[in-house]
Amino acid sequence: MGHRSQVPLEQRPVWAEFQRSFHDWTGIRLAQSAASTAADLLHQRADALGEDVDSYVESLSRFDRLAERRLLIDALVVNTTWFMREEQGLMALADALTDIAKGLSEPRPLKVWCAGCSSGQEPYGLAILLEQAGVEAEIVATDISESVLKKARGAEYTEAEVRSMSRLVRSYAPKVPGGETYRMSDAIRSRVTFELHNLARPPHAPMKYRPLDAIVCRNLLIYFDRQLAVDIVDQFGAALNQDQGFVLLGAAEQPLVWLSKRLQPVLTYAGTLLRSRNYGRPIEMSRGVMRTGEFKAASPGQSRPTSPPRRRRKTREIPYLPARLSDVVAADDPPAPKPPRPKDRLFPVDVRQTMEAARRAHREGDQERGLELVDAVLARDRLIAEAHLLRGLMLKEQGRTKAATEALRNARFLSGDDAWMAPYQLGLVLEVTGDHPGAREAYRHAIVVIDAGGTSGMRDADFDDVAFAPTVAAACRARLASLKR
Repeated sequence: MGHRSQVPLEQRPVWAEFQRSFHDWTGIRLAQSAASTAADLLHQRADALGEDVDSYVESLSRFDRLAERRLLIDALVVNTTWFMREEQGLMALADALTDIAKGLSEPRPLKVWCAGCSSGQEPYGLAILLEQAGVEAEIVATDISESVLKKARGAEYTEAEVRSMSRLVRSYAPKVPGGETYRMSDAIRSRVTFELHNLARPPHAPMKYRPLDAIVCRNLLIYFDRQLAVDIVDQFGAALNQDQGFVLLGAAEQPLVWLSKRLQPVLTYAGTLLRSRNYGRPIEMSRGVMRTGEFKAASPGQSRPTSPPRRRRKTREIPYLPARLSDVVAADDPPAPKPPRPKDRLFPVDVRQTMEAARRAHREGDQERGLELVDAVLARDRLIAEAHLLRGLMLKEQGRTKAATEALRNARFLSGDDAWMAPYQLGLVLEVTGDHPGAREAYRHAIVVIDAGGTSGMRDADFDDVAFAPTVAAACRARLASLKR
């Protein structure tokens, strides 16, 4: 057994060396908050091989340590997922693919790639929606972790994993006879192929499946360096069928849309659904017309009945960008009052001064004026995390929860592991809207940032970051305990 240093691993050069290596392997930069878990694992593996941890980490670059690298990747890559996560985004994509299938001059299976598929719930969920819509599709699902791919191929899930399933999904995952698990039906499993793939390594999209009709990559790029994430999104655009193709990112990854050179958004309130900038015609999209449980599911193993009727709202072409960001509000959000605005009321052109004025308006309770000012800032620079945070707080106070959720997700993405106010406030909003898994994830993120010494992310706040942070951490832990009950 190797000798253990009295100095914690995360305070030694070997930790920085391992962070760099892990980033090279996966594209993911391990946060400082992961140091304790990673240190325990590295010591365990070094002890098992009779080495000290420094020598073990150095040896990981060798070809004969490939199995060790895969073991570490399996253990440290976040594989959180569940059936119909961010459901509206999946339904919007299924709706878009249905329109593509109907417009084909010669019928063919659509080609869909799910990147970072984890244990399979996402591609299987999409396969079910496409089955229900009568769309033939070949879905390839990839992940960097061999252990989660093994589970995905087995398509067998525990009671806890299927608890959140709708009746639609459950009808395709019957209980295993004589067992306690649930297994996806052969009809759905046959639609999905699983492969090992490292998204961070070129080619970012598997060559043999190009051109693709759709790419799904949600809640993965938030762990990547921003520039690499942008490069990958642009590569997604290059891998699409340029006549008709879509990318679905997670709702938290919307800032990548603004940085992409190849893609443009179609809608942003139901996940982030993108299409190629080369798309040749306007598209009419219904706003999440595929509602789970709207029609009866076909029994697995039986021939599929005629495509069920699909209720559609009046469609309209969705513009590339709204005139004002505060106009992007979900249909069921209560309209905010818009008092008359004097004609001579002009926004300051200086971003710093405008942000100061927005903070002042927020403190004085003039949320409408504050939103106008923040929108002016974001019209000039969409990558200012505090502007999205302030916007989310004001929308939250107006009761516009869905628009607040979008703004707070943007703030969380842009501030990363440096600021805790955005994930804390996001957790509060998600809890109110019933997204308890998302709320728990946000609360945990806030705690991690606070424990690492992060700031609130708000300048000139009327509280002291250092003094207030423990209170927020305690509140997050209390909410996590409540959500477990």
